[in-house]
Amino acid sequence: MNKLKKAFCILLTLILIFTFQPIAFAGEANTELKFDKNGEFTILHLTDWHCAYPLPAVHKQLVLEAIAAAKPDFVVLGGDLSEAAPEDQPAAIKEICEILVDAKLPFVITFGNHDYMHDYTIDEMFAFYKEYGGEYFIGTDEKPELFGCGTCSLPVYSNDGSRVAYNIY
Repeated sequence: MNKLKKAFCILLTLILIFTFQPIAFAGEANTELKFDKNGEFTILHLTDWHCAYPLPAVHKQLVLEAIAAAKPDFVVLGGDLSEAAPEDQPAAIKEICEILVDAKLPFVITFGNHDYMHDYTIDEMFAFYKEYGGEYFIGTDEKPELFGCGTCSLPVYSNDGSRVAYNIY
């Protein structure tokens, strides 16, 4: 009886593992930057929105249309995006990130001159983008000793993923 019970538990465990494995991997982001089969890699640069919070619906629609038209592989947020009140700044960054996360687009932020005028430091705002962008926010701060925040080198791989074909700095 004990052997039968043990065999049943092992069988049940294997069934559960193979049943839920596709679900576990379904939500993972593919944030490796790679040229497509035609040798193309599209970057969408969005910058200087200077928008209030919440983001005006017309502006959000324009961003979604730009994403649909460009079909980017990667998005660079150029900074100066939010003019939110200090208490709304984290929520404004979250709203911006949600657009790109919902579109499943890897992205980074390069801060603009007006970003230095908020009640938050650049490092604090970078942390908000990292938190709210989740696995789609691929920016790092490789050289914190350099002025600013988010200085990094991002490899873009060949279409077969075998080699680094380009770097974005």
